[in-house]
Amino acid sequence: MARPPKNSADMRTELLRVRVTPGEKIRIWHEAKDAGLTPSDYMRGLILNTKPVRKLPTPGRELLLKLLAEQNKAGSNLNQIARELNRKHSDHSEVPAMQRDLSFALAGYGDITTKLMEILTNGT
Repeated sequence: MARPPKNSADMRTELLRVRVTPGEKIRIWHEAKDAGLTPSDYMRGLILNTKPVRKLPTPGRELLLKLLAEQNKAGSNLNQIARELNRKHSDHSEVPAMQRDLSFALAGYGDITTKLMEILTNGT
């Protein structure tokens, strides 16, 4: 699922550099982490009094995102297998059974992916 494009007014193209001491940098990074924000969003919120663009993912959400990435890799493998079976057609006696098994695997894959996306979107 691709991220929707931003309009040009919302794109962050400018970079500000601020010199801080090593201790200040560590403090900023720790306070941002404690707030569940990136350092950029944390500092932007302090300076501009704005809401963060995004919060850092919780450990559970991060795990779900990694699981979804692994699920997508499995889907790619299933797609390659399906493509190869379709290329060979039904010339071999075992192909119909493999196609049935593949259809079953694809249905399960779709169910898992749908549930993961539901959890990531709605938290349920």
